[in-house]
Amino acid sequence: MGSWTFLIVQTALMVIWITLNAVAVIFGRWDVYPFILLNLMLSLQATYAGPIVLLAGNRQSAKDRLTLEHAAVEAEKGGEAVDRILTEIRKNTDLTLEILKDLEGKA
Repeated sequence: MGSWTFLIVQTALMVIWITLNAVAVIFGRWDVYPFILLNLMLSLQATYAGPIVLLAGNRQSAKDRLTLEHAAVEAEKGGEAVDRILTEIRKNTDLTLEILKDLEGKA
C-alpha cells in the first residue's frame, strides 16, 4: 500500500473517476457530486490501511529488536576474542622477556 506503484495507480484511478463523473453529464453520472461512492470506497480503504501500517510497524520493530540482539551477541563475542588475544600477547611478551634475559645472561 505504501509503494510508488500503488500511489500512482490510485491517483490515476481517482482522477479518471472524478473526470468521468464530471464529464459524463450526457450519459448520466453514477456518482454525483460530492462523489459519495468514491468517498465511501476511500473510507473503506483507509479502514484497512491503518491496521496494515500498524502491522508493518510492528514487524519492522521486531526485526530491529532481533538485529540489535544479534549485534549485542556479536559484540560480546568480539570482546571475548579481544581479551583472549590480549592474554596471548601478554604471554608472548613475558616469554620474549624471559628469552631476552637468558640471552643477556649468557653473553
